[in-house]
Amino acid sequence: MASFDIDGYIDAPEQADRKTSKFNAAQLKLIRLDALWNDCHRHSRLGELIKWNGDLDRIWCELATFVNKDILRKKRLVELNGEIGKSTKKFFLLMEKEILLRTIEDEAGLGAAYVNPDDEIM
Repeated sequence: MASFDIDGYIDAPEQADRKTSKFNAAQLKLIRLDALWNDCHRHSRLGELIKWNGDLDRIWCELATFVNKDILRKKRLVELNGEIGKSTKKFFLLMEKEILLRTIEDEAGLGAAYVNPDDEIM
């Protein structure tokens, strides 16, 4: 059973306790992430910092399960949210937050870090 930790994040159940679905939602997740990254790009270029931050928060919700054991990244995201809320340097903090989330996305195998199994050498 999932539970909330001290920072309010959900701790995912251990792998042995996880149920598997008959359906694979990976493509739907990729579609949602692509739409969110597009919104993120548009809002950052328009200087709509509140919307940009909202986009990044939604991306975090899509990626959070991939980093449930990564306490340092969770803490940094919490710190960034705190600093963004009271800072005049919001644009640069949002850029750092976006880069952190894009790195998580790549490490989860959902982003630009694509490997085609047909390209592997036998």
